[in-house]
Amino acid sequence: MHEEAITTIIEPEAIAFSFDAIGWKVLLLLVLAALIMTLIWMTIRYRKDKYRREALALLAAISNNHSTSLQKKAVQVHTLLKQICLTKYSRQEVASLEGDKWASYLNSRIKKPCYSVQDIKCIQLGLFKANSLDAQTVERYINQSKTWIKKHVV
Repeated sequence: MHEEAITTIIEPEAIAFSFDAIGWKVLLLLVLAALIMTLIWMTIRYRKDKYRREALALLAAISNNHSTSLQKKAVQVHTLLKQICLTKYSRQEVASLEGDKWASYLNSRIKKPCYSVQDIKCIQLGLFKANSLDAQTVERYINQSKTWIKKHVV
């Protein structure tokens, strides 16, 4: 009888799993707080980037308008970029910029420069001289501007 008492193991009853513990409630509150803060951050960012979405839509309309001359497209893109810069940066800093200084300024507002000085010179020349632009140059300018609008830092 003494040997039977030693060899039999008496197991306790299984403990039922429950979310009633305080740790689960704290975890739930932390997850909800993180979710709410993420939604608030995303909403603020969405509203803050409204001008980017509008500018990209205008840029797409300029690019897709096949009845417009290349010179007029270049002027419209240039005007759009100036409007963005005048809205988001200091007017005194932006208004007088042109040519190489304009390209340098645009490139300084983005992590990876997207405008080459040669392209900007070609576009600047084309803004004021009819029939001096080719379709590839204007399309490249539009694509570079699209990249700049998406990625510039305010």
